[in-house]
Amino acid sequence: IEKAKISHSIIGLRSIIRSESVIEESIIMGNDFYEKAENRKPGLPHLGIGKDCYIKKAIVDKNVRMGNEVKILNKKNVQEFENEYCVIRNGIVIIPKNTVVPSGTVI
Repeated sequence: IEKAKISHSIIGLRSIIRSESVIEESIIMGNDFYEKAENRKPGLPHLGIGKDCYIKKAIVDKNVRMGNEVKILNKKNVQEFENEYCVIRNGIVIIPKNTVVPSGTVI
């Protein structure tokens, strides 16, 4: 965890949370493994939460690759939704296991 602000949240084993990220009222499941730089495929975000992300009232499952400046807020209080990055059920944003969320994504 690098200079991140975390409040009222649960952080799982081997979680990687990069600098200036904010996590509030969320569950971050962590990762099944640590990743070596030479094993990462070019163009993919690093394993874990990128820099300057804001995550509020969400569940991030294991082995998620989240780019920089991702915002997971559900500002419109959507109750049911699904796309390639997330599932929203009963207003809770869930990022499924092994999902790659590109930098700058807003949910």
